[in-house]
Amino acid sequence: MKSIKPHVRSLACSMDCTGLHPLSEFKVVVRVLDLQGCRSLINNHLANIEKLVHLRYLSIRRTGVSVLPINIGHVQHLETLDIRDSEVKELPQSIVLLQQLVRLFVNSDVKFPAKGVSKMQALEQLTGFSPLIQPPRHIGDSDEVQAEYEKSYEKLFTSSLNSLGRHSLHSLSLVLSENANCFSFDSWYPALKNIRRLYVPDITWRIRTFPGWIRLAAKLEQLELSEVYVTQDDLQMLGDLTALESLALPYSNTYGSWLTVSNHGFQSLQVAHIPNLLFMTDSMPNLKCILIEIRLEEVGENDLVLQHLPSTLCKVHAYIVGNPPLRDAVSKLEKKILNIANTHPNRPSITTKTLIKDH
Repeated sequence: MKSIKPHVRSLACSMDCTGLHPLSEFKVVVRVLDLQGCRSLINNHLANIEKLVHLRYLSIRRTGVSVLPINIGHVQHLETLDIRDSEVKELPQSIVLLQQLVRLFVNSDVKFPAKGVSKMQALEQLTGFSPLIQPPRHIGDSDEVQAEYEKSYEKLFTSSLNSLGRHSLHSLSLVLSENANCFSFDSWYPALKNIRRLYVPDITWRIRTFPGWIRLAAKLEQLELSEVYVTQDDLQMLGDLTALESLALPYSNTYGSWLTVSNHGFQSLQVAHIPNLLFMTDSMPNLKCILIEIRLEEVGENDLVLQHLPSTLCKVHAYIVGNPPLRDAVSKLEKKILNIANTHPNRPSITTKTLIKDH
């Protein structure tokens, strides 16, 4: 390894290898260092990384690194930085000097420099970012003080998001803290009016109302919001997004009602994960794959379940939940879904999973 290091332009390593260290031996010709999973890689092995002036891609994912070099910002051509599942908890001040950084992947507990996000004008994809990382509460802190802190942090985050939104950001994956009681989606527009992909998975704090500004996100192609409360009007709003190709609303609440897809909505949608869904004729004309959660104890039986499925459909995953009194209804619906595969013109593959919840 040591003999070839000066000549390597691109290296991907999927095993732990002490021969990789130190990185400075790779010389200036190296463009790509994908060191994901090299657990022996630690802080001092990144020393002098600023000398790799042509480095475009750096992944230290799942390594033992806990602190990025203070001079990481001098790697001026870096376009992708992946530190997920490492021990890094804070980004150095110089990170804002990476003016060509396009993709940044971090852990949800990583702290950014103050207003640092807004200075990364080339950033297109930001994954794992937590807009509100709460410090430990001190004894004697009042709820009013805590609420005021949250509001000030939200204001700072929204300001940074607005700055990025005016430039190149088009993909954002957030992790929201369970302590973020006052954090609101409503203030994010127009910051995300040009967003193409938005993911807010695994929220322990629930969004009580669906963010209305999404109706104005005309370029939105992929959307995932977990545990959101969805109404028929919300579904109608999403159906009007002509660019939307993938929609996931896992663990969402439909207020105990079925959601009906109109025959003119979701013209571009190809992948969907939506609970308690009914189709009208010619709805979702380009749908290829659907995962539908059917919670019979909430919405009751309906003869229209999985009727009028689009002819383009290739895969159906159905998750049926009921309580003990609905055991027969769950079994009946499962058989009905399996029979649909035999009559559908495209013969989609269908898988079902049932759950009887004993409260």
